[in-house]
Amino acid sequence: MDERIATLLGHPPVKLPAEIATPGAAVEFLLARLADAALLLVGSVVRLAAELLARPSGIGRGIALLHIKCSDVERIVGVVGYHPGISWPTPDGQPVRAVVVILRPLGSSLAQLRELQQALQALLNDAQ
Repeated sequence: MDERIATLLGHPPVKLPAEIATPGAAVEFLLARLADAALLLVGSVVRLAAELLARPSGIGRGIALLHIKCSDVERIVGVVGYHPGISWPTPDGQPVRAVVVILRPLGSSLAQLRELQQALQALLNDAQ
């Protein structure tokens, strides 16, 4: 499954450190991994984290999905981070165990994002 996620997002899934306890820390950690892999400029991490966190993202069943269109990437990139459970606002009140961050270029279509979301949802559901 990890290889399929890496193929879809351009980055393999990562284990979030146990000391990460907030949505902000989780998102910044994941964006920093994208920057480490040269998929995102390091200087964009804090700004993009704030923009991503300004939107509702907890979708329930232990999953948070954060996505944004931005000029910082030339193709769709992202990363999934796994954690034992982060307190996160979700419809079902469950802690988040999988945090998905997706960045897409300004010219990308909503259809591309929906296809990616559906594929990731299926993969994450298989993992639970």
